Amino acid sequence: EIRLSLVGSEMCIRDSHSCGYRDQEVAKYIGIGRDTMSGRMQGHNPWTSAEITAMCELLDIRQDEIGELFFPSLEKGESA
Repeated sequence: EIRLSLVGSEMCIRDSHSCGYRDQEVAKYIGIGRDTMSGRMQGHNPWTSAEITAMCELLDIRQDEIGELFFPSLEKGESA
């Protein structure tokens, strides 16, 4: 399970099996800037398939979890 939480002024991305990653660490790993990462996390800009693939690799996200985590409105039956 991926959890987002605020730690001080840093957003942390945590999975249930590790101590977690800070947003800038994930952004660096997937090859985007911190501001771009922030926009993606807040839902202002869509994730690219390359970013999703890299995040899944880093955070051990299973294929069956991708829709729920990256496309929550589609999971709820809303149109894109």
